Amino acid sequence: MHGGAFGAGVGARPQPDGTLLAVQVFVFPDATMTNATVAGTVSRVDGAGLVLSYPGGEQKVTLTPDTTILMAAPAEAAEIKPGAQVAMIATRQTDESSGTSPVTIAKGGAKLPC
Repeated sequence: MHGGAFGAGVGARPQPDGTLLAVQVFVFPDATMTNATVAGTVSRVDGAGLVLSYPGGEQKVTLTPDTTILMAAPAEAAEIKPGAQVAMIATRQTDESSGTSPVTIAKGGAKLPC
């Protein structure tokens, strides 16, 4: 998480003090994300947490060692091999084969969320 803005989607539980306790954070190399209740641009890192700015406000999200953090990064087709954990949405083609785009691959010992 170096330099420039990046987007984040956060799955979290509300805490009594109004902050959120992150269960899962998905980081991607764009400046915005607008498909969740609390999602947006990471405006700053604050200790063990992030402050997300989104239309209408901002929200502090606390990270713990149990928080799953995923980050989108380019991969090569050769990384799809037996034993690799992948996620995709496949569609049946007219010739009965399946097609998909994109494919998410867990790299470096990471595990995709269930």
